[in-house]
Amino acid sequence: MNAISFPAPAPVATRHGAMPPIAVLVLPGFSLLSLAAILDPLAYVQDSEQALSCRTFGLSRRRVCARAGQEFFCDGDSPGLLDAVKAGRAPKLLILCGGPEVAQHHALAALPLIRRAARTGTRLVGVGGANTLLAEAGLLDGGSGAIHWKSARAFGECHPKISLTSGLFTNSGRSGTCAGELAALDMILDLIRREASPSAAQSVCDHFLVGHPRTADCPQPGARGEKLRHLPEVLQVVIGRMIDNMEDPLTSVELLEDIPMSARQLERLFRRHLGTSPISHYLGIRLDAAHQLVTQTDLDLHEVALATGFGSRAYLSRKLKQRYGATPCELRRRLAETAPQPVPAASGFGRTGDTSL
Repeated sequence: MNAISFPAPAPVATRHGAMPPIAVLVLPGFSLLSLAAILDPLAYVQDSEQALSCRTFGLSRRRVCARAGQEFFCDGDSPGLLDAVKAGRAPKLLILCGGPEVAQHHALAALPLIRRAARTGTRLVGVGGANTLLAEAGLLDGGSGAIHWKSARAFGECHPKISLTSGLFTNSGRSGTCAGELAALDMILDLIRREASPSAAQSVCDHFLVGHPRTADCPQPGARGEKLRHLPEVLQVVIGRMIDNMEDPLTSVELLEDIPMSARQLERLFRRHLGTSPISHYLGIRLDAAHQLVTQTDLDLHEVALATGFGSRAYLSRKLKQRYGATPCELRRRLAETAPQPVPAASGFGRTGDTSL
């Protein structure tokens, strides 16, 4: 495993240990792409824009392992950041950078810092799976969230008080969300445009060869609407009904309600454009949703079966085994075996092991 430290803003030395305006909490299993998309643009502008200077903090220690296996050395660690917040030196913005998922024990370790920072008035933004931490802290209740399309179903089941958007990021209120991966670059460009100037954001775009930065409401490429937009309108409507009715699957007649088409015509249309039958496609949608709930939530398997229209745990297990080659219990066991382990307190890692601010 290689330890890396790709270009990142250098630690900012300020009088009386003052905190830079932006802190980035790097969570185990983070996306290298997301972290680089956050740090590189900020590093490019921080010499001329002190309001965008930042430091990175690892969870419990300075050395954090990415989802891809590389290790990143942070400027400090979360206990040191929490001490600074308690001492009245909280950052203006705290970005939580994660990967597709955040392990439960890592979420529990980060929540005290998140809640304390929120109480001090710090604005928090989640990236990727880190949005779960904001949701667990109750900071997104009643608002909207931009969640990666692969995780949206599981997130919605666990956090029904949050309205999900298919956009790339949200930036309203005291807490923001970002779907993660390359959407982090669009979010940071928007931040630079708002906190510095449009010309500063354009300068970053020019340097990093970005032709057209995307706006917050730009749809995620893999989101439902984007996946369906090249299909005939009737298929878009029928598949939309399938997605919206998983708990109690609709019959062919119900799927075609108010649509002047026979079941046989629909079958031909599905085979021509998707290479499968309506029944098989509907089953695949439900199985994919079940797989997401099994691998991304702690929901009881009976609840998963009911939420995806399978009725019983045994029937769900049999169908998942056929599609994914593993039962729900086997899928969860594999995840547990490969999940990042709880991190110990800082000791002997980084440049000096010093976590002071």
